[in-house]
Amino acid sequence: MKQWATIEWSGAWLVLIASSGTLLCCALPILLVSVGLGTVVAQITFQFPFLVTLSEYGGWMFGGSALLLVMIGWMSFVRPYECPSDPVLRKACDSARMWSQKIWWLSLALWFTGFSARYVLPVFT
Repeated sequence: MKQWATIEWSGAWLVLIASSGTLLCCALPILLVSVGLGTVVAQITFQFPFLVTLSEYGGWMFGGSALLLVMIGWMSFVRPYECPSDPVLRKACDSARMWSQKIWWLSLALWFTGFSARYVLPVFT
């Protein structure tokens, strides 16, 4: 039981980091350019060249983070979970599960924002 709780909790943070990467490669540059800050995008790209690599492999990044979202979503919502019968440990277990689910929903929102910026918005422009 403790092993699954640790995987779920650390997996939620991993998904949050992965879905934030989708914002860095796609949504943030589009937002900055659309408000007239193209030189800022050029400077950020110059200072952090890994952003170009993230953009080049955006499909793999979106696929990998979507896979992580599905796996952690299954672990958080579908898989039955067990908490200890001790009231203190049960409260801590329920709290960790609640935070894990909140982080998952935030990650899902970030992923859809990046996905929309990369694949949906170009269709309408």
